[in-house]
Formats: sequence, structure tokens, C-alpha cells
Amino acid sequence: MRSIRLPVALVAMLVSGCSPEALEVATTSPSPATDDPSPAVVPDLVGESSDVAFAAADASGWQLVVFEELSKRKQGTVLSQDPAPGVALARGGTLTVTLAVGKAPPTTEPPPPSFTTGPPGPPPPPPGGGGSGFGDGTYRVGSDIQPGTYRTRSGSEGCYWERLSGFGGDFDDIIANDNTDFPEVVTIASSDEGFSTRRCAPWSSDLSRVSVSSAAVDQGTWIVGTDFSPGTYRTSGGDGCYWERLRGFGGEVDDIIANDNPSGSAVVTISASDAGFSTVRCGRWTAA
Repeated sequence: MRSIRLPVALVAMLVSGCSPEALEVATTSPSPATDDPSPAVVPDLVGESSDVAFAAADASGWQLVVFEELSKRKQGTVLSQDPAPGVALARGGTLTVTLAVGKAPPTTEPPPPSFTTGPPGPPPPPPGGGGSGFGDGTYRVGSDIQPGTYRTRSGSEGCYWERLSGFGGDFDDIIANDNTDFPEVVTIASSDEGFSTRRCAPWSSDLSRVSVSSAAVDQGTWIVGTDFSPGTYRTSGGDGCYWERLRGFGGEVDDIIANDNPSGSAVVTISASDAGFSTVRCGRWTAA
């Protein structure tokens, strides 16, 4: 989904839960100048916590600009950074990071689903699957890779992907993006200019089942009717549980039919007309 970026003060409140009076404490400024004015090398902060980013900026004397983005990753996780890792940044320079916060629910209520639990799905495919695919890198859509729906057939810690409208390296070039440690599905549109991915398991056009059971749902993004059967599912829940019913896999807000951050046990009904279901930190969902 397109990034939503806010000032550091609001991010600090969302990520840390601190009161407005404490926001100035959460917002850092560069350390006093030292006798060594030489630039410092920007570290790789993506996947690290906000504390690591604040400490790096403070130690090197950089101005830290923080934006927030709705994400399935743990709150406060660094999703992106500018400049890129390895760039020499002078003391007093600006380091910009984007931190994860929980996804917001849609503004309209979805229509109530009406269906019954379907039959069990097919057995899991052998490891690896088939179809075409690609690994880490930045690709031109239509020449390097073809538009279509792809999935990672396993999870990978710190996986990050983004659909791109251009290659300028700016935030505005990002159509949609996400970070996940679990199996993922994404649809790349023919109108996209590019697609970038890193630390992800290989992306495959083989969309056959990768789930362990057609009657249970674990963490990740899953295809309804392929990975599990539609129906009503329940979970005992977990700290920071988040789920979303999906009409598509583009990673945009409009792809969300309904979502929630329940506390404690939860029940959700997934329609046969839903394209997918995504869940993190909820534990295993089982047929109710």
C-alpha cells in the first residue's frame, strides 16, 4: 500500500505509546559537534528497531527524520531508510527512516459474507513447486519480469518488497510495499514500472498450496481456496494480533475487505469470494 508519512512526534506517540508531554524526549537531535568532522558510513537499519536508528543518528551527529507507515511488521521496526546503507553522510546531515505502525481498519464496512465451509483442499505440493520466478533485486516490469501474481513458497526473516512507479529512489515512487517474515503473495500490475525485493525467499508464479493444512491458517498471506478452505475460523489470539481479508494482493488499502487488531480470542468468517487472508501474531486459526 502507498506509504502514509507523518512527523516524528506523532510517530513517537504511535510507536512508544508515550504521552504528548513525553514526545520531546522521544525526538532526538544530533550529539554536540566533535573534533572529527569526517562523514560516517550509514549502517543498514532496515529490520532494526527504532532504538537502533535513534542511537545511530545520535552517535554520528545526524538529523533524524522519521515517518510512519502502516505495516504488518512489529511496531517500531525500520522499514526503509535514506540514504542507503554504505553512503558516507556528513555530521549534521539528514537520515530519514520509516517506522512500522499497525494497519488501520478500512473506512467502510464490508458486506456480510454468506457461505458454508468448503471441502478440504488438495495435499501440499512437493518442496520448491514449479513455475517461473526471481530472487532479490530490482526489476523492470515487462522486460526483466512479467506482471502477474507471485508468491514466496516459504517465509524469510526481514523480507521486504515494493511495487514501483519509477526508479528515482523517492518515497513517491513506491506504489505499495510491505515487510514480512512469513509466506507472502503479491500481484504486480502491468502498469507498474518496477518491482524491488530483498531478503525474501524466491518469488514464484507457482501459486499452488504451501500451507500445512487446508483447515488451519498460520502466520502469513494465503490464497483462499488454495491454501485453506473458506469458512469460519477462530484463534486464541496473541500480543499484537492482526488479520485482514483481501480482495487482491496488490498491497494497497483498497485490497482490504476488512481487518482487525483483536485482543484475546478472535473469530473471523472468510468468504469463498475473498482472494486472500493475511494474519500475523494471532497464533494458529482453526476451523470453528
